[in-house]
Amino acid sequence: MANVQVKLFASLRELFETPQIEIQIDTTITVSELFKTICESNKKFEAFYTTSAIHVAVNHTMVDMDFSVTPGDEIALFPPVTGG
Repeated sequence: MANVQVKLFASLRELFETPQIEIQIDTTITVSELFKTICESNKKFEAFYTTSAIHVAVNHTMVDMDFSVTPGDEIALFPPVTGG
């Protein structure tokens, strides 16, 4: 198995109480499947994910939920941005 690095930003960093997590994968998976794996290990993420849109970048490129993630990739998760 290999790891993918998942960098967390803003409220996601606060939710996990860390700037990044590592997820073990053994094959290419979609971002959607990666989210399912993260949800299984963190119920707070599952609650956040089902109520908020999360933006995803893989290797510094914004992608959608069908994008394929391979072992060794760097993923960044960004919550929706608000301001006023």
